[in-house]
Amino acid sequence: MIPFETHRVWIVDAPLKVDGHGNRSRSARDWGSDTVVSANQPASVQPDAGTMGAALATDEVTRGGRERTVETKMVRLNPGSPVTASMGIRVGSRGGELYLVVGEPQEMPDPLGGGLAHIAVKVRRERG
Repeated sequence: MIPFETHRVWIVDAPLKVDGHGNRSRSARDWGSDTVVSANQPASVQPDAGTMGAALATDEVTRGGRERTVETKMVRLNPGSPVTASMGIRVGSRGGELYLVVGEPQEMPDPLGGGLAHIAVKVRRERG
């Protein structure tokens, strides 16, 4: 079980689309028409300070001549949650902020030997 619940999340997936170069990749997903894989799940959503430092897990980058804000979070879900590296997580509601999963979700064992404690998922959102 997750250590404590802070939010409700919707795990979503999106169809691939062809980008401007004719490629199909994770970055060429149509997140505007995502579908719900699992709805209204309890989760612990916290800033990912371990990766980005103590600045509340935000960073500013320049891409294509534009400044963007990058925000990362750590989402902890109950065991058995159907999340994969190619999915997204919407926080708060079906139409909530979309964070993309970064890397493979990690199964975290119970330190007291009781089996699987929770699934840890790093997520990221860029704005600007």
